[in-house]
Amino acid sequence: INAENAETLAVLAEIYTDVGNYAIASDYIDQALALDPQNVLAHRSWAYLRERRTDYDGALEAIAEAIAIDPNRWDLYMERGRYYRVGKLDYPNAIAAYRQAVDVHSSPVTLDALGDTLFNSGDYLQAVRVLRDAVEMDPNYGPAVVHLGMALYYRRNYEDAVISLEKGINLIGDSVREEYFYTAGMAHVYKEPQDCAAAEPWLRKALELNPTSEPALNGLSIC
Repeated sequence: INAENAETLAVLAEIYTDVGNYAIASDYIDQALALDPQNVLAHRSWAYLRERRTDYDGALEAIAEAIAIDPNRWDLYMERGRYYRVGKLDYPNAIAAYRQAVDVHSSPVTLDALGDTLFNSGDYLQAVRVLRDAVEMDPNYGPAVVHLGMALYYRRNYEDAVISLEKGINLIGDSVREEYFYTAGMAHVYKEPQDCAAAEPWLRKALELNPTSEPALNGLSIC
């Protein structure tokens, strides 16, 4: 209908990036930017293409250009945070990016990204505070609930950790990771009073995912 629509070309680029055809994706991005150099979606697609190529410096450059055009797009800060966290293992800059996302749009999604990154950086106290805010906004947002449980566990608040972990695991369903299962089990092992009957099913679920899971085996040994 309209062969010179920059938005359409940028979306096509994203689709070709999804399937790994980077040459065609790059060509569509070039066409989109030639038509509209200020097209945010085209710059975002360029960042995504570079991410898929594991060129995280290039991805950060492209997403910075998109943010300069539209600094009120919270999703762009989320992507910047991911590039720093996943691609560069740069937690301070990832945290700064997620804080910007929260400043633009405070929601369970943005707060969870910030809280989980604080947790992975070792700042468990701040992680608990941020993740509690996320859960207060939406008590049924599974990722935030389970991440709060993890942070509470590392703060040695085993009683509250059990509650959040068990609820979060049930909410997120098929995307549960091994560490969520064994952490729920170990929280039952360490809490007062110890409850091995409640711990063992979670520890065995971890072993179903990884039969050599040392934390799960250790928990069963303690019980």
